[in-house]
Amino acid sequence: MLAATIARVAPAGLLLGGTVVSFRRGDYLRNGWGLDLTYYERALAELDCSTGPVWVISDDPLFSTLAGAWLRHRGFEVEQPPDLGISSRVRDLALLIGADQVVMSNSTFCWWGVVTGDLQRSRLGTRTVVAPREWIPQVPDSSVLLRDGWILT
Repeated sequence: MLAATIARVAPAGLLLGGTVVSFRRGDYLRNGWGLDLTYYERALAELDCSTGPVWVISDDPLFSTLAGAWLRHRGFEVEQPPDLGISSRVRDLALLIGADQVVMSNSTFCWWGVVTGDLQRSRLGTRTVVAPREWIPQVPDSSVLLRDGWILT
């Protein structure tokens, strides 16, 4: 149902070739669960981002701007996420569902979007997902959250 709803607001082909890089901040930083930039460097090294734009999404808009500048400095073609005429959270889900490549944060919001996109893509083709090997530092076995085919770093 989520994928069908998103398909109604995201024009066909809009997200093809795109890469979503998701950052979770807020309470994750306060709890020591935030992923450091070296995770994102390793994850992006696994991808070919030359086929389309890179979109940064986050629960922290100011950090999204800073992360976009950091990625541009490293040669990535970072664009503002497309305006779909919907809330930024629903738009972010649309990006996570529809993008050809995703660098995941360790958040459940990101997980639901990516898994929904994976299920949709199992019928439509393939995409590349990079996920953190360790989801939450205090939880030693995150394997229940990780899916076959994801690149773990």
